[in-house]
Amino acid sequence: EASASPSQIPPLPRSERETDTHRLSQRLKQVEMGYNTLGYERYTRMVSKQKRTREHPRTPDRFKVMSKRAWDGLIRKWRRQLHDWDPPKADGGGGECKDDGQPDEGATGAARATTTPLGGENDGLVACAPPDDEDEEDDDIV
Repeated sequence: EASASPSQIPPLPRSERETDTHRLSQRLKQVEMGYNTLGYERYTRMVSKQKRTREHPRTPDRFKVMSKRAWDGLIRKWRRQLHDWDPPKADGGGGECKDDGQPDEGATGAARATTTPLGGENDGLVACAPPDDEDEEDDDIV
């Protein structure tokens, strides 16, 4: 008897699986839009499946029976988490890191972000570095 690993979710019983084909196709469209983002691409390259935690973005189960409102909330949360993995902006804004070492576009100086190459090429991926001890604020501003 093979046991499921903790990272695998057991299949839902047939009575608890969505069967409406239109609803499933709409959900698939929304999931594919998330898969087609730079944030998702960067996230999947930077964090292997074995190293993902509960705090990482998790694709909603499109087969789970739930209301449209509940589904929309899950998709919204997932997409916002994916945006945390978007590449840094060219104007120098964002691209910083959260305290947990994950990239965060909205951070305001808690840590600095450094660009690191993967595979020998500089593809704009951000690796989080610990914050500097120096005070980065301008003392001239009154």
